[in-house]
Amino acid sequence: MLLERKPYDASYGSRVLAEAFQPTLPYYFRTYRPHRLAYQASWLWCGIHDQEGNRYACLREWKTEYTLNVLVSKLDKDPQAVASRVYKRLNMGIIDFEMDQDQQVILVQPPFAPGAFHITVRPQHYQWKEADGELELDFRSLGPALKYLCPGEREDALYMSEFCRVTGTLQGRSVRGFGGMDCAFGTPGIGWIQGKIYSLLEKYWIVWANRYEDESIEYGICFDGEADFNSAFIVRDGRAKISDCTIRMEYFDDGFPRQANITMGDELYRFQTTARVSKIKGFMQWAHGEMTREGNEQKIVEKFSWLEFFG
Repeated sequence: MLLERKPYDASYGSRVLAEAFQPTLPYYFRTYRPHRLAYQASWLWCGIHDQEGNRYACLREWKTEYTLNVLVSKLDKDPQAVASRVYKRLNMGIIDFEMDQDQQVILVQPPFAPGAFHITVRPQHYQWKEADGELELDFRSLGPALKYLCPGEREDALYMSEFCRVTGTLQGRSVRGFGGMDCAFGTPGIGWIQGKIYSLLEKYWIVWANRYEDESIEYGICFDGEADFNSAFIVRDGRAKISDCTIRMEYFDDGFPRQANITMGDELYRFQTTARVSKIKGFMQWAHGEMTREGNEQKIVEKFSWLEFFG
């Protein structure tokens, strides 16, 4: 069961100040202090597929000194079926989370079982080995990343998200897809779970990427929630556009999101659920899907979308 969400109070602050940017190495590290805020957590995530059409959702979260949330989930073709786990047990617990300034790289791994998982982070390029190397993924940035500040009288928050092309192997099979890394920062003494984005403001967060027949890629992030907490970030032809966002969600009979009509500035999009990602107990939930833009007649040859929601 999710923690009960606290009631909204305008003194928390809900409006976001969003911008496109390119992270440098310190942005990914636990000692970075934007606007005097403190590091809370990072997430490496992706949706990948193999040549046989099998689809997977992967995620690992880490914080200053430990990692607790991780999954490699095989998606079902039935959007009303919950996905299965590829691995029932993956390494969780304390971590080494260090920066090598000479090599300009950040290393994340368990100190006593370094082969269990291993993450290296360089600006716009990260590599993730999981399950003793059975999952091995390479992330390369697609272009501008999103950063937003959400100030408030009670509490401030800053969030960044970078979108990537992902290639690699899973259990010996070649895989590819899209994914990225997110990092969160908040008022010192407030962790991600206690922070206002997770505990109060966020309702829906959607990321997506579409590759078209001419090899161009459009990608973006949109989110909506309590009061003024919303924004849309769209990158098309390498140029970023930021606007407001409204997400109107429709549900299956059991209350799981089925599809959404989304207004991003003067453009209309539709998200459609195609699979349910395996749940992490006590955390938010996810749906795998696809995003289309109204009036766009370009043929999509590769697509990815991931909906994060509270419910």
